[in-house]
Amino acid sequence: MSRGEGVSTALADALEPAEPVFVLLTQLGDLWLLGLVVAVLYLLGPAAPLPGWDRRRAVAVLAAGLLAVAVTGLLKAVLGLPRPPGADTTAYQFAGPLGDLYAWAGTADGFGFPSGHAVGATAVFGTAAALVGPARRRRALVGAAGLVSVVAFTRVALGVHYLADVLAGVAVGVALAALAVRWATHPAIPIGVAVLAAAGWTVVADGAPTAVGALGLCVGTHVAWMGLEARLTAVPRLTGVRLSALLAVGLAIATATVLLVEAGGPVVAGLGGAVGMAVLVALPLGVAPANA
Repeated sequence: MSRGEGVSTALADALEPAEPVFVLLTQLGDLWLLGLVVAVLYLLGPAAPLPGWDRRRAVAVLAAGLLAVAVTGLLKAVLGLPRPPGADTTAYQFAGPLGDLYAWAGTADGFGFPSGHAVGATAVFGTAAALVGPARRRRALVGAAGLVSVVAFTRVALGVHYLADVLAGVAVGVALAALAVRWATHPAIPIGVAVLAAAGWTVVADGAPTAVGALGLCVGTHVAWMGLEARLTAVPRLTGVRLSALLAVGLAIATATVLLVEAGGPVVAGLGGAVGMAVLVALPLGVAPANA
């Protein structure tokens, strides 16, 4: 299977002097930033600065993010295609904590097809753009396409993916975004698909902690949304102290959940992901006005 090795290698070699720029830009598609975008859009709900936004639309973006994680993991585990040689090293070396951070941000390991950055950026930004109000939808879609193009280009420029990896990633991301948008009024359906994909990944990967953690994230979200959907969609637009408290507590919970998922064993990853996401989804009820 040709994955554009020659083109990818030539491009990475030619752009090596600009590596620090690409290391920075590629974060637009990294899981930490996409997770932050999803969490903030969900926690803000109707208060998000997007035309026509509400919590159900935010859950559709959350579903797209979960689909991206689960489907990418499943495809990589099934296909098992390697990354380009040297994907685990950077051209520039720095000492100390800065060097460690740079190496983490500019390298990649594990299987390479499809590009998880391309899948995630396309699914999350594409879904969010497609769900904004009609007056600004076209502009939002153009902006999302620009972000996805930048992310895809940086993955090849950094030498951590072949050209085919990012093209396939964008295609998969478009399909996942289409699913999330199609069922935006019933987001439990795409979340359920994410549960199935994560379960398949867990089986193929023989219970690897990352796969079990992803399954926990999907199951926790699905259970919480199914049980609390009517009450969550009734929470009004929060402002002031309530909104600030919701964001602060919610982001702390999201951070703790990620740490638990990455902590090591499958039990901790699975339970941490499930409980953390369930609490995060239900959190708006804890700060809503009493008459909500």
